[in-house]
Amino acid sequence: MITASSRFKTNAQAPVKTVQMRVTQVLTDGTPIVWTSADLIKSIRIDANSTWLFSGAKKAEINLVDVVTGVAGETFTIELGIIDPATSEVDYITLGVFNAHSVDVNFEKGTTKITLFDTMRTAEMLWEEGAHTGYPKTVAQLAESLSYNIGCNETIDMTGLPNADAIVESNLWKLINRETYRDVINEIANVTATTAIINSENDLKFVPFATPTERLTYANLKKYKMLLPYG
Repeated sequence: MITASSRFKTNAQAPVKTVQMRVTQVLTDGTPIVWTSADLIKSIRIDANSTWLFSGAKKAEINLVDVVTGVAGETFTIELGIIDPATSEVDYITLGVFNAHSVDVNFEKGTTKITLFDTMRTAEMLWEEGAHTGYPKTVAQLAESLSYNIGCNETIDMTGLPNADAIVESNLWKLINRETYRDVINEIANVTATTAIINSENDLKFVPFATPTERLTYANLKKYKMLLPYG
């Protein structure tokens, strides 16, 4: 779930608004590198794909009006801001934490395109390459160890989900050729009747089916386009 301030929600409903994108990379020494649509960012596009009882992934594409190198493999936080017309302050929401997968630099035009994926892409590493101990464990405990190993926050709340307390007696996947962490995440989503996603705070979440509380209408849906699945 994306957290937004009340002022952001109010300004988001205005027929005319001014938005600003922000991308932040925090270096190992804690120094932030920040790009915004007021300087380097030309455009940002985020696509998401998910299926109930399996996992979903997000892909982002950042286009910059400058030559930027050395960022492949780095982690970035992407935010969307709305400028408050009364104060000129910017209220941001976090759209996700992404890892840079590829960087395409056009030196002639002086531009850079960065392709990024959320942490679900990291979960495609082979299961056999990880250290798996502590059996027997519950399905919820297995999910927490998975979350930690792929680089997400470790704590997962699976209270009330079907089979979350079921016992996994041993490492059932160690002899399966080419099994990945994401394959195991998909199995957990299947047995708990959920969809596994990485939320905007880089948490691995198992989301149960729920009846929508908001509906898209001609009043609030301006454009919709189906894309090919990926991830």
